[in-house]
Amino acid sequence: MPLGNGGVLSFGKYVIFPVALKGEKFLIARPEAHGEDKVYSDFATLEASFGVGEMHPGDLKASVETYLNRLMDSLRKIFEPRS
Repeated sequence: MPLGNGGVLSFGKYVIFPVALKGEKFLIARPEAHGEDKVYSDFATLEASFGVGEMHPGDLKASVETYLNRLMDSLRKIFEPRS
């Protein structure tokens, strides 16, 4: 599977790690059937782990979605009409 499949890793590299995490570690919360949760402190380790199949692509997508939604919530508040 190509590493750039669907751009999910690109979002991780260019948006999640430098902007959304704010010093946190990246959490891949996984269903028990896919193993235990995984935590990454840097993008290179996440990319390598994904490249060797240590995580299900759906788990990566779900985690990226979680961080993107959290980032978007902050932006939505900025643009909410004020009463």
